[in-house]
Amino acid sequence: MKMGSLSKGLKAGLAAGVVYAVMIGLLHTGFFELCGSYQMSYIQTQLANMNITTAITTGTQTLITTITLPSASDIFNTDLVVFSLDWAVGAMVVGVIYGGVYGGAYEHLPGLTSKKKGVFMSIVVFVLGIALGLSGWEIGCSPDYYHVIPVFTSLPISVVYGYLLGILYDSFSEVEKEERAIARQKDEGRKRIQ
Repeated sequence: MKMGSLSKGLKAGLAAGVVYAVMIGLLHTGFFELCGSYQMSYIQTQLANMNITTAITTGTQTLITTITLPSASDIFNTDLVVFSLDWAVGAMVVGVIYGGVYGGAYEHLPGLTSKKKGVFMSIVVFVLGIALGLSGWEIGCSPDYYHVIPVFTSLPISVVYGYLLGILYDSFSEVEKEERAIARQKDEGRKRIQ
């Protein structure tokens, strides 16, 4: 039976989390683009409802100021970058956390191989992603059924993450074995010299 390792899980989670983050970031960027006209219409409505004129009265004088707001397109394009990066960074952090959980719980996860254990873990990632709002369900879009696109697309992305997590966990296990063998050889070499 293989022993679980938190450090190997964290390393594998970080490495797989980078790939997961890129895929989630691209998913949400694409989804945001798909919903762009709806989002821009919503932003324009909000801008139209804002009071951009302020009157300041001091004694007998009144000063009227007007602020210039960015366009709906400027706000949407900024949101597109910020939200995509936000989801990508969140996905990477989640990838590291799940990697640590994977390493710590390795012995107790179902599956005979690291890859199968990782795929099982990916189901957990998918379900918790929906529960924690990392699936894009919360983005306004029209028609309303568009919300299922990022949710269902995130399932194969989560499975890829889990599979990579298992592969990388095994890779870090091999590296750890090689490092121990090299350290052992150095110790034996030092003992022979003495």
